[in-house]
Amino acid sequence: MIYIRGEEWKELKCGCFFEVEWTKAFDPETKELVDIGHATNTSYISHLGGPEAFGRKLWTEAKRRRWHDAANTQVVADAAAWIWNLAVDYLYDAHQLVDWFHATEHLGLAANLAFVKAQFKHDTGSNNKKSCCSRGRPARSPRPSPNRLSKILPSAKRYYNMQVIFKITSTG
Repeated sequence: MIYIRGEEWKELKCGCFFEVEWTKAFDPETKELVDIGHATNTSYISHLGGPEAFGRKLWTEAKRRRWHDAANTQVVADAAAWIWNLAVDYLYDAHQLVDWFHATEHLGLAANLAFVKAQFKHDTGSNNKKSCCSRGRPARSPRPSPNRLSKILPSAKRYYNMQVIFKITSTG
């Protein structure tokens, strides 16, 4: 959201189109030469307001960049319904993907709501190898709570079943 003097808060929508260029780079963890993707030929669009006008700007930029001639295209976004509606309307042949931040955020929420916290046993200093190996195991397995599952799973299922490199962000 962005504050506009005299008009209060408004939603700012931003999009970024780019091509991916692969280069070889040294991975400090594996000590190997690996392919790393980099965004090149980047262009941006934005709109202060609703999704309809933003969608028209999106389509104009997609046509200018010859989106539909590209071999592989993706829409990466936070899974807000309006974004996926635009992706279906304008970028219908793209793979749809929820961005990492929002995917892990929603997965964590689903996990917290779906499973009851496990009780953990802690062995406080036995020399017995059997008890040493069992430290930190749950006293009982986490079990799904039916009430929590019924609330979160429809939303989580919709979130993770999306099949939609274009990035859309929203300040709202």
